[in-house]
Amino acid sequence: MYIVKMDKKGRILIPSDVRQRLLSEYLELEEFEDYIRLRPLKRPQDLQGKYPLKSSISEIEEKVEKTLERTKREL
Repeated sequence: MYIVKMDKKGRILIPSDVRQRLLSEYLELEEFEDYIRLRPLKRPQDLQGKYPLKSSISEIEEKVEKTLERTKREL
């Protein structure tokens, strides 16, 4: 377990050894009554072959980027 401090802009530093073990640079943040949970999102490449895809990996990644940007603007 780590204790981290949130700065005035709401950012926290994820220790480098934890970041190195993450398989994605995108994290899902889930809010609960008295805590939050961060979970790395799976990369589209990791799903290749597991499910039938209607688009190429690059098209899926592009859609993910657009969705994340739209979500950031809405916040």
